[in-house]
Amino acid sequence: MIDNPFYTDEFHGDYDLISIGRLDLEEGGSIPDCQLAVTTWGELNEARDNAILITT
Repeated sequence: MIDNPFYTDEFHGDYDLISIGRLDLEEGGSIPDCQLAVTTWGELNEARDNAILITT
C-alpha cells in the first residue's frame, strides 16, 4: 500500500488498488508492479452497456 496521506479516503473517497503487473514504458523503462486505483458508482444493467470509463 502507498504510505502517503494524499492517497487516502479523506482526499479521494473509497477506492481499490488493482495490480496489472509489469508495465513497460515507451521510452524503455518499466514499472515492475503497476497498480491502478479504481472506484465504481452504481451498477451495470442487464445488457452491461451502461459503463463509463473516466481516466485522469
